[in-house]
This record gives sequence, C-alpha cells and structure tokens, in this order.
Amino acid sequence: MREDLNDHRFGREGVCVGRRSKGRRYKLIRRIPRVLGQVRKEAQRAVGILIAGEKDANREGLLDNLTSSTQDRQVFRLLELNKEMSVEEMVEEIQAVDLALILLDATQYFDEETVAFTVCVRELGKPFLVVLDGIEKIIDLDSVIERIENFLNVHRSKIVPISTSERVGLRGLMFKILEEAEGKEVALASRVETFRDVATEVVVRKTSLQNALIGGVTILPGSDMPILMANQMRMVLRVAAIYGEELTLERAKELLTVFCGGLTFRAVARQLLDFLPGPGWIIKGGVAYAGTFAVGKATRKYFEKGLGRLTFGDWKQVLSGGGE
Repeated sequence: MREDLNDHRFGREGVCVGRRSKGRRYKLIRRIPRVLGQVRKEAQRAVGILIAGEKDANREGLLDNLTSSTQDRQVFRLLELNKEMSVEEMVEEIQAVDLALILLDATQYFDEETVAFTVCVRELGKPFLVVLDGIEKIIDLDSVIERIENFLNVHRSKIVPISTSERVGLRGLMFKILEEAEGKEVALASRVETFRDVATEVVVRKTSLQNALIGGVTILPGSDMPILMANQMRMVLRVAAIYGEELTLERAKELLTVFCGGLTFRAVARQLLDFLPGPGWIIKGGVAYAGTFAVGKATRKYFEKGLGRLTFGDWKQVLSGGGE
C-alpha cells in the first residue's frame, strides 16, 4: 500500500495533484502540528460519568453493558441513592463528574431520594439522563414515561428506555450520552472501547455537516477547499485518537497522506461545480458532505481492520461509495 501512496502528494488545495504547487502543499502540512496539538488536548480531557440509582436499580448491569474491561470502568462511578445520603454528599458526587445517569427500574416506584437527587442535578446545571431499565417487563411504556415526566419534572427527551438484560436500547443510550457530554466524545471513546463506533459516527457526521455548510455558502471558486481539508484533517486525527492511536507528528503525517490518497476526484468535481449556475451551491454542499463522510467512513474502516490489513483497494472502494 505504501508504494502506491508514495506517488501522491498534498496539492494546491490540499488534494493530491502530483508534484505541482509544492509551496501551497506545505501550507496544509504546516497546519498539522497545531491541529495535532488540539486533538491531543481533546483526547486528554478528564471525563467522568455517574450512574446513580436506588437499591433495586441494576447499576452494575448497566455498567457491564457500557464497558468491556476493567480499564473502561474507571470512567464511571456508581452511587446508591438512600435515605441516609445528605444533600451535601449528593452535591459532592455530582460535581465530581461530567454527566449523571439516573437509573430507574421500570417495574418499581421510585422514592423521594431519586426526586431529591434529580432536583440537585438540575440545580447544579449538570448534564443528566434518566435511564429507564427493564422495559421488556412492562406493557404500557408511554404511561410509565409520563409518570416519570410528572414526578421528576423532566422532559421526555431526557428519558432513555433500555433493557440491560436483553441489551435493548444501549446504542441509543450511548448516542444520548455523547450528546449530553458534548465536547468529550474523543476523551470518552478513547478510554471506553465500547463507545468507539458511536463516537466515530458522531464525529464524522458533525464534520460532514460543517463541511456541507461551508461548501454550500462559499462564493469564490475553490476558496473553501483549504477549510474543508483542514476539517477533514482534524476529523481523521480525532478518529485516530478514538481508536487509541498514538498521535505523534510523524504518525499524523503518515495517516494524513493515506487520507489524502483518494480525494482527487471529489475535489475536481467540487471545483467544477463552482462554475455551475442555479442550484450548484446545493450540489456543492452535498458533495462536500459526501466527500467528508466517505473519508470518515474509510478512516473508521482503516482502524477497525487494523493497520497493514487494509489494502489500497479497500480504501478506494469506501471513498467511491462502496463497502459496508
């Protein structure tokens, strides 16, 4: 694969165009250390999640479903809500984390401790979710959710129904966790392996949407390419961090050379669209989204298959819209 890639170079707008425009190629390369430093800091951010619930709530079961190793579990704290717990103790536990998961048993009525804890979380302004476990045991889910809304005074969007015993709704819960812990996607997924796939999807879709907006509103032909490529560069490095890749400068350059390898046809298509009248800006935004999403998809496949087991043919297949 490396022999194929050695023929590619960063070109005028960050795309691969052989040996032309070397000066502008280095403008993109010079951005790598700064972007690399930003991603490193993002991956090193402290992150903590509290799973709080009454005695009957299956806190350990939820933790087992969200983690796959002892190391993963270090991000989480478990807390049993009981009558002996003071408000000061609740405040201390809540302030020590980034997100609180309030775990309820769908078959049980919750006590005043849960109400008090929810009020405390809300007053402190801490992000939280109400996780309703055991939904396979109840018939009327809507009525249970409505009761929780009324008693805990929370919006329905904050309530996540799951089943720890049947592993139902867990992927949706992971998405909600990343949504509430915004800005901590890379830090969380780099520490908890089970979040890798979901976090990568979040990062790729966010970057794709950003590039779609930039591609759609830019007026001057080709002027958006450096911004799009910089965003894609950051996305690739964020995905690398999520998968536990050591982010050295040399490794980053190597990854970004691979990432650059399949983008020429997309960049050419976008620059041709710059000269189209009418709805060309809509098409440009769509192509920017599709191109960025394809790069993210290929990067994920790159790390899932393992470095050295992904052929250049695999890479081009994903970039051209093929593959899974």
